[in-house]
Amino acid sequence: MEILLSICIGIGLSAACGFRIFVPPLVMSIAAQSGQ
Repeated sequence: MEILLSICIGIGLSAACGFRIFVPPLVMSIAAQSGQ
């Protein structure tokens, strides 16, 4: 559930502020929560 929530938040931030700014941190946060 935490990963789904972080994805939804990341998508919301991307839509609000621009994909180029928020996609890399979103990918990093997903990778971190996946245990890498």
